[in-house]
Formats: sequence, structure tokens, C-alpha cells
Amino acid sequence: MSNYNKEIRSTLDIVMERAQMFGSLSTEESRRLKEKELMIAGEALSKRFLEGLPLREIELEMQKREGDDKRKVTEYMLSGLVDSLDIEKTDEAEMALAGIRHFSGNSDAAEKVKTLISEYRNVLKRALRENIGRLTELRMQELKEIGICGSAVEALPENSPEWLNIKDSIASDFNNRLAVLTKIWKR
Repeated sequence: MSNYNKEIRSTLDIVMERAQMFGSLSTEESRRLKEKELMIAGEALSKRFLEGLPLREIELEMQKREGDDKRKVTEYMLSGLVDSLDIEKTDEAEMALAGIRHFSGNSDAAEKVKTLISEYRNVLKRALRENIGRLTELRMQELKEIGICGSAVEALPENSPEWLNIKDSIASDFNNRLAVLTKIWKR
């Protein structure tokens, strides 16, 4: 069990101990506590999956629950996976999409997100290609102004503030599109 899960479990244990000290829980308090437990379980499963826990292990954890509890844990886990989607972290997003595709049963929406990520990569590459000359020149000028120049100096346009602005603008547009696509998985 990871430290994160131990921390979650010990927090839940503390809440239960306090509840026992003050007497029995009301129905509403009990319901809220159960909901919080399911949320924590779902979020922990999404985190563990993103850290590399295989799908079969997640499935085994899910089999320990039944009915509405299983459905809610799945929803919270999917929500955690969706929250981890970041257009700029494409490799991590691909992993999250594998989990989303598997547990949501909605491979069409997952494919649309995958296509959006691929489109983002292509637009980014094209923007760099179209601007590389200007960005390299600007970067060389910046380096020259601080005393770094010569034939051995190679400017990396990817480190220029101008490129970061272009990249942020592109990422902002794609993140907005990603948010629209992922609404179907939000709890």
C-alpha cells in the first residue's frame, strides 16, 4: 500500500474513531462519510493507475465493491483520470485515456480526445516550423545582448519567451476544446 493510501486510510480511521467517541452517526453523517470514502477510493485508484498499476489490479480492487458503491468509485476514478488529462503532457494523457476508455465504455469520446491530442502535437510542430527562423534570430539577439555570441553558440528557439507565448496560446485553445470533450465523464 502506498504512503498516499496509508494517509487516506488513517484519516478515515481518525474520523471513525471520533464518531465512536461522540456516539452513533446520524443517517446524513453516515451517508456523507460513505460518500467521502468512495470518493477517496476512486481518486486513489486513478492515482495508482497513473503511477503504473495495471488495469487487472484496478479491476481486482473494483470487484471488492458491489452495486452503487462500485458505480460511484468508478465515477470518481474516471473523474480523477479526466482531471489528469493535460494537452501538454501527451504521454500521460494517453495513459489516462486507456483507463477512461476501459472503465467508461465510451471509446468514441476517448478517440476524439486522442485525435485532439494528435492534432495539438501537429499544430505545435507546424507552428515551430513556421516560426523557427524568426525565433532563432530573436534568441541569438537576446544571447548577444548578454554577451553570449560566436560561431559555437546555438540558439534554441524552444527556450525563447516568444515561442512559449505561441505555445501557450495554442495550448489554451486546445485545453478549451479538451474541456468540452471531457464533460461527458465529469461527475
